[in-house]
Amino acid sequence: MSDPAVVEVEVEQTPAIVQVIVAGAQGPKGIAGDAKETTSVAGGIYNVDADDDDIIFVTALPATINLPPVAEREATRPIIIFDSALGASDDNITINPDGSETIVGLSSYLINFDGGAATLWPRADNAGWAVQ
Repeated sequence: MSDPAVVEVEVEQTPAIVQVIVAGAQGPKGIAGDAKETTSVAGGIYNVDADDDDIIFVTALPATINLPPVAEREATRPIIIFDSALGASDDNITINPDGSETIVGLSSYLINFDGGAATLWPRADNAGWAVQ
């Protein structure tokens, strides 16, 4: 069994700014690299960039996260969505796949518990996303 992923997260927060820096030789779930592309989403609707977004910190709720087409995402690069607002049990994070794609066979996926997270991997058949 492999060692758990090592991720160092530094968060600096003021009322107007949330800055997140993720660094380390080993990223989430074994993703190699010195730094991951991170994004902070302050509620509302956010469209994930297939090439840039690796870790999405949701800092205000509710939030809707729209995923890119699976075929546009590298198979070895998951998208991690995290409830850093710690309030998803009251105001959910809704994750929508692109078009007719699915997330584990569902038309949308909810993060509905405080501090919840989902790691979404592109399926090899390009039909949707697997969740880990």
